Parts: sequence; C-alpha cells; structure tokens
Amino acid sequence: MYDDKYGFLGAAEKAADIVILSILWLLCCIPAVTAVPAGAALYYTVVKYLRRGRGKLFQVFWGAFLQNMKQGIALSAAVCVYGIITLNWLAFAGQFEVTSAQGMIFTITSRVLLVFGLFSQVYLCPVLSRFRGSVKSILLGAVYMGYRYFFSSLCAAVLLAAALYAVYVLPVSAAAVPAVYMLLLSFPAERNMKKYMKGLEAEDADQWYLE
Repeated sequence: MYDDKYGFLGAAEKAADIVILSILWLLCCIPAVTAVPAGAALYYTVVKYLRRGRGKLFQVFWGAFLQNMKQGIALSAAVCVYGIITLNWLAFAGQFEVTSAQGMIFTITSRVLLVFGLFSQVYLCPVLSRFRGSVKSILLGAVYMGYRYFFSSLCAAVLLAAALYAVYVLPVSAAAVPAVYMLLLSFPAERNMKKYMKGLEAEDADQWYLE
C-alpha cells in the first residue's frame, strides 16, 4: 500500500501511522477497563495494517477493538485486580527487614507475584487479538505463551521497561512508544503464535496472519 515503501515518503507515512495508532490506543485506554481490548486492537492493527499492508487503519483498529471488547473488559478487570494486589503486597513486604525470615518470605512472594504478572501479560494482547475463546482460555493461553517462550518474554519485559522509562523521561514520546513497542513485540510473538494457528479455521479468505 506504500508506493515508496523503502523511501522517505514510505517511512514518513509509517511514522505518521505509528503516531495515529498510539494516540488511538491512548484515547481508548481512558476508561481503564478498556485497556486490554485497546491493546489487542493496537497489536492487531500493527501486524495486519503496518506489517502486512492489509485494510485501512481506522477500520482495522476499530473492528478489532469492538470484537475483543467483551472479553477484553473482563481481562482488564482481572489485570487491574492483580496489579492492585501485587502493588499492595510489595508495599506490605517493604515494611519488613529482608534479613529476617519473615521479611525474606514476604520479599520473595512479592517478587514472584510481580514477575508472574509481568510475564503473563506479555502475550495477553497478542493472544486476545488472534484467538477466539473464553476469558479463562485466553488468560491461560497468555500465561502458557509467556512461559513457554521465556527468552522472548524476558526480552519483551525489558523492552516494556525501556518503553515506560522513555515515556517517564520524555512524556511526549507516548504519542509513538505504544505502537513501536507492539511493533517490536510482534516479531517474536507472531513467530511463536503462528505455530498454533496452522490448521485453524480461517478468519477470512486472506490468511495474512500465516505469512
């Protein structure tokens, strides 16, 4: 869809698309309960529109956002509850001396909760964007993928930390960082998820997601 795909105009158009997608994601995240469906829509659009050149930006994003709304809201609520519990447990554990047995137990459990949550969420939006199923099956699938492909999940976690730091240091970068993060995440995620998509019923005649 880009006539000057590898030239200046093509790069500028893709950069503009990245900014538009990031802003769309930010707007759709204003109600916290829509953060996960917005993330799934962002991931889906980055892969289908930016990488594969299929469809129209707004149409692809909005369609994916609405399609994943019901399950996404439930998953957003689950993520929020888990996050609140983890943050409160971290604060509680910080009140104890690490040198004591009790303090060591609380510190270890708080770190386990943090790491488990972080690795489980890496594949949450990609899995929701690509597979149909119950909220439980999507959540379990994301957890499985996160630990089945540990190294790529670790890299994604480091990338997420870098993205959050970039936004913290330069808030204006939030206009591009979300889409850039999803774009970089899509390379290992698509490779890994593709193994589980072969043989499934096609979502449309053009199986762009198997390319």
